[in-house]
Amino acid sequence: MQENFSPLSRRAFLRQAALTAGALLGAAAIAGCGGGGTQTTSTASGYAPNLSQFTPNYASEIALDHWPTLPVRVYFANDVTVIPKDGVPTQVNSLIRTGFDRWPAATGGVVGYVVVTDPAQADITITIKTIPDPVGLSETGKTSVRTGVGGELQLALMEIYVWPDITNAELTQGLLATATHEFGHALGIAGHSSGPGDEMYLLHEPGQDVLLSARDINTIKTLYYFLF
Repeated sequence: MQENFSPLSRRAFLRQAALTAGALLGAAAIAGCGGGGTQTTSTASGYAPNLSQFTPNYASEIALDHWPTLPVRVYFANDVTVIPKDGVPTQVNSLIRTGFDRWPAATGGVVGYVVVTDPAQADITITIKTIPDPVGLSETGKTSVRTGVGGELQLALMEIYVWPDITNAELTQGLLATATHEFGHALGIAGHSSGPGDEMYLLHEPGQDVLLSARDINTIKTLYYFLF
């Protein structure tokens, strides 16, 4: 699920998994990096994606939000280990980063991130929360973002959900899909693909991992066309 909490507008998108993006705030204390990338900047006034530059894509189906500076800075508010009912103890933060890493890997490191230890310096703040049970819910997480002029992302907060009765497949496979999908929202894909074969499609099975499609990759390239 992605929410826009701008004072001027509010958009909600439901999905089986969720993630968030955060505020662009200057220099940070680096704890580690995933994806890396050289810092680059765009100005909102000159932002004009060509929807046919990278195809196939679903850029026409979404709002074209973007971070003005990359790599984005990611902060984990907590460190969680979960024991699935049919598996072994698993470090959730590591799984989330593995999902995140798919975007920089697919873009040659161009669309990347770094992990920071100071929450005040974060672009993306992630909180892992335990819920009673996801059955009947439309989401296993939530993304809230704030945008400014020209669709520039300014602030985002992510929640990733786990639950006591979680299965090994839901944790080790479904959570990867959650992180990958929601980092797509965090990077600026403000909406969902209409194609079931895309990672950014609205719904996938909670215990199923879903890899990035060519349409996913071309859509993120469309958002950050000025870097390619």
